[in-house]
Amino acid sequence: PVAEADVMGLARIRSRYRVRMPDAVALHLAIATTSELATFDDALAGAARLAGVVVVNRRLGLRVDLGAGSRDDRRNRRR
Repeated sequence: PVAEADVMGLARIRSRYRVRMPDAVALHLAIATTSELATFDDALAGAARLAGVVVVNRRLGLRVDLGAGSRDDRRNRRR
């Protein structure tokens, strides 16, 4: 179940990044927990990058980070 506190955040993400609701849930969770997002979906990956989320695609061996200034920049430097 979706927590009541997450409803508005999900609606904002769905509207702002123009993603389907299942993708909005995955993106919201990645943003809320400052996690990386693994996906094969190009639209979701693009939305995640716009939101400053690190996108991982293990099948292709890709890890796509935004440059300096992204919210994940400090975390990525420690790896």
